[in-house]
Amino acid sequence: MTSSSIASPDPVAHSLLFVLCAICVWTDLREQLIYDWATVPAMVLGLAVAWFQGGTDLFVSSLLGGVVGFGTFGLLWYLGLMMSGDVFLIGAVGFLLRFPLVMWAMLYASLCGVVVAVIWTVAHGQTRQVLDNFKLIFQKAWSKKTKKKRVETTPFPFGVAIAGGALWAAGMAYFPILGIGLI
Repeated sequence: MTSSSIASPDPVAHSLLFVLCAICVWTDLREQLIYDWATVPAMVLGLAVAWFQGGTDLFVSSLLGGVVGFGTFGLLWYLGLMMSGDVFLIGAVGFLLRFPLVMWAMLYASLCGVVVAVIWTVAHGQTRQVLDNFKLIFQKAWSKKTKKKRVETTPFPFGVAIAGGALWAAGMAYFPILGIGLI
């Protein structure tokens, strides 16, 4: 199994990925929810497509991609930093993109997450709240005498960032320049 066979264009899996991302972006923006009815079938289809296209090698790559996605973001969910729908989405992305592209998807999702967070914060008039939270975090880090104050959180649709990162990673298979020479 070579990395080029795993990172090569896969119109079937990537079309399914596009549909999954479109559905999840829509529901995440409208309801701040990512539904299992969208992600679970995508996982099954990702494994099935891998099996029928490449047998054991692509199946294992798909399985590994899903496990890496679930494992990494599952830890963030366990720590209370992420919603379960986001974990299921990156798991489905892993099954469809396979390993190692899921690693790039997670990196790119993180980069997209910064952009989405800034846009979401500004669009919802919460810039002052976020800046106050950063100030409080730094005060806690540098001073032991700072009173324990609850840091307000500003939830935003991270599924949008996951979709952006997933599509960016998939795009690398077609346009290697998107990977900035990294694969």
